[in-house]
Amino acid sequence: MQNRYNVSDRSSDPVLAACERDGLAFIPWSPLAQGPRDVGTASRRRLEAWADRRGLSLPQAAVAWLLARSPALLPIPGTSNLRHLEAIVAGAASRLSPGEMQEIG
Repeated sequence: MQNRYNVSDRSSDPVLAACERDGLAFIPWSPLAQGPRDVGTASRRRLEAWADRRGLSLPQAAVAWLLARSPALLPIPGTSNLRHLEAIVAGAASRLSPGEMQEIG
């Protein structure tokens, strides 16, 4: 399954739940929450604050959040720059605690 999904847009939560239930992968479209519909949302601002505290970029934090959100999520951030890709992948090593996930919302 591939739908728009990120920290700012979780309208596909019912689809994600079905994927989790049925053992299917969910590939989030726009996983980095960098589109115009995502800027300024409360959850994005909370994720940015968490990233700042951890010394991470927003793309790194977005990948970490997605991986913590559900084992069914398989983020594939698009990039044409190897250095950028390596930086984003480094975000996968960051772990959010249950309290941090609740704080971000």
